[in-house]
Amino acid sequence: MTTFERKETCVNCGCDRSNDGLETCPICGLKGRIIDFKVGEVVGARDKLSSETIRTFYEKNLWLLMLIGLISLFGPFLGVVLMGWWGVFVGVALGIISFVVSPWAVTKVREIVKSK
Repeated sequence: MTTFERKETCVNCGCDRSNDGLETCPICGLKGRIIDFKVGEVVGARDKLSSETIRTFYEKNLWLLMLIGLISLFGPFLGVVLMGWWGVFVGVALGIISFVVSPWAVTKVREIVKSK
């Protein structure tokens, strides 16, 4: 709902001149007026607050980490035990196993919790 309020006062003496319709002030005789115009409006506002929490951590699979560690430690010594092409094939196979398994050994986890 909108409300309007208009008030006129004399510049010199400050008397109310809202409804007199005269050019000059009936009290002091000057022509100046101060017009005060106010508009009032009722406004509704609504806001929604929410928050978000992000937790980041690393999950470690102990067995897979131990497997990768054993391959890394004992893989180079296969050339001493297995000579020739067998040593090459087993070394490449262990490298591929280590490459494929390593993403599951340590995994980055992000937990996102939203509250309303």
